[in-house]
Amino acid sequence: MIAAMTAQRRPEILAGVVLLGFGFDPDVQAQPTPGNARPERLRNTADAAASDFLTDDAYTQATVTTFVRTALKADPVLVDWREENQFNAFKPAQMQVPALLVHGVRDPQAPVVTEEKLFTRFGTPDKWWVILPGADHAAHLEKSSVELVRAIVSFTRRHEVSSP
Repeated sequence: MIAAMTAQRRPEILAGVVLLGFGFDPDVQAQPTPGNARPERLRNTADAAASDFLTDDAYTQATVTTFVRTALKADPVLVDWREENQFNAFKPAQMQVPALLVHGVRDPQAPVVTEEKLFTRFGTPDKWWVILPGADHAAHLEKSSVELVRAIVSFTRRHEVSSP
């Protein structure tokens, strides 16, 4: 979301933006956080850390084990978002930088219907939409990572000019 907001507000500092698993629905408005709300500070658990790995044949158990171990060490407390209503200012039509929208076909946080809304509303004519078959929300850590890297490399190199 931060990358999308930056692309909208400060396009002159970006050559483009890659949005992976970006499940922002432009038709849904987040409500303000109550002024007296306190972060829950919930402890991270192995189940919570592994929760983005949804499709059994999309990853290896070694990947999940390593990710969970690392996540519990690096993030012992789950993130508490505040003031998500600030993101209501994001308007896809105002984003004018080249955009690559990528998500796994099985990503419940970035369903195809939501991604279609975003893609068709992006203001930039220089936009790509890549759906990774067999992948879900952890596509960057799954077997689909090769296709993900290939899409990002192609997107970033699309305007390269070969030297004579």
